[in-house]
Amino acid sequence: MNQPVNSELFSVGLSELPQLAQTFLALIEQTNVSILLFEGELGSGKTTFIQQLCMAFGVADTVNSPTYAIINQYEGSGVFRLLYHMDLYRLNSLEEALDIGLLELLDSGNLCLIEWPRWTNTLVDDYLHINIVPQLDGKRNFVVQLFKKGQSVPLPPREG
Repeated sequence: MNQPVNSELFSVGLSELPQLAQTFLALIEQTNVSILLFEGELGSGKTTFIQQLCMAFGVADTVNSPTYAIINQYEGSGVFRLLYHMDLYRLNSLEEALDIGLLELLDSGNLCLIEWPRWTNTLVDDYLHINIVPQLDGKRNFVVQLFKKGQSVPLPPREG
């Protein structure tokens, strides 16, 4: 697998997802980014990992896929009091995304976790892009890129 420039690779199994969520919690704080764009084929683990992230941010509610609702809102108890989990798979155009208020949510300063982000990167300058790739051994590769002002930049060194 060719790894994109300025990216970091995390290769984890299902049991390691809670620890990876804690790593992301620190990464989000370090980079001051509130928008995470998740890509990966169907069944790659996008929603499963987002469930772990929500738990790391103190969400007490059950986190479900927003495939049909498109947007689920959760209350957190940490840095972000509101978290938006979005699945844009069923939307056919940027216009549809704007009609449901995507831009307002992205500009809210709340944590936005977006599956099938499609056009989202054209609307924001600063975000983490996460591509999840299933491996034959059952693990998942998380290829993470940080974008600031629309450009891929190196991730900061991990603390601790």
